[in-house]
Amino acid sequence: MSTTAFIGALIKLVYDKVCENHHAQLTPAEQEQQSQPDTQRGLVVSSGILSGEPIVVVIIASVSLIAGLAA
Repeated sequence: MSTTAFIGALIKLVYDKVCENHHAQLTPAEQEQQSQPDTQRGLVVSSGILSGEPIVVVIIASVSLIAGLAA
């Protein structure tokens, strides 16, 4: 779990920096038009990575169990 937490945090950090650079290039009027901050999207992406790991582990374990029983 700590590896996926690190990867999720790293992706969020990179995403935040990219959004910060993009936000700096906008005009003040365009900056005001943005309704949802880009940082919330980065949080959703990193949370998806963190929550996706246990789901994949359960799927892999299920497939391994079924393959082991069939053999």
